[in-house]
Amino acid sequence: MTAFAKVHNMSDDTVRGHMLKGYCSWPMVTPNAITKDAAYKCWNAIIQRTTNPNDPSAQHYSLRGITVCPRWRVSFAWFLEDMGPRPGPEYSVDRINNDGNYDPGNCRWATATQQAHNTQKTSIKRGHIQTNPTGRYQGQVRINRKLVACGTYDTKEEAQQAINNKLQEVPSATNETHK
Repeated sequence: MTAFAKVHNMSDDTVRGHMLKGYCSWPMVTPNAITKDAAYKCWNAIIQRTTNPNDPSAQHYSLRGITVCPRWRVSFAWFLEDMGPRPGPEYSVDRINNDGNYDPGNCRWATATQQAHNTQKTSIKRGHIQTNPTGRYQGQVRINRKLVACGTYDTKEEAQQAINNKLQEVPSATNETHK
């Protein structure tokens, strides 16, 4: 069995058939060469964070319902065929629609700078309640990395309600409250 077939859980005949039919053009190379390839590492990371609920990034991907198109999930060769070669070491895969899936119509190679403008972090809203020295509760929210005061209240419930009201004013993919 060739390294490619082993990595993709296919028989050599299946791989040859796919290559002959034009489904993929990835050369049959050693497993070591494949796994050292930077594009392969990007692909493997995508597969892990979208299919493994124990992956540290799962909360931002699989647990949000982000998936990988079946063609890419089955084969690195098909991923590479659709995405093309990685343009340089500073590039990684970016989803154009951050709430969309990993598929050919929604992915591109992008630099960290390009990706910084297209991240879930820009839409995260967080609420925080703290007690001031007088024993009153201060509500605060962080929206797009900016701290916004919601006021000072006699009860924790009032502060929480003020936070909830403020968070409702700005649409977001994620709302988190830390007490």
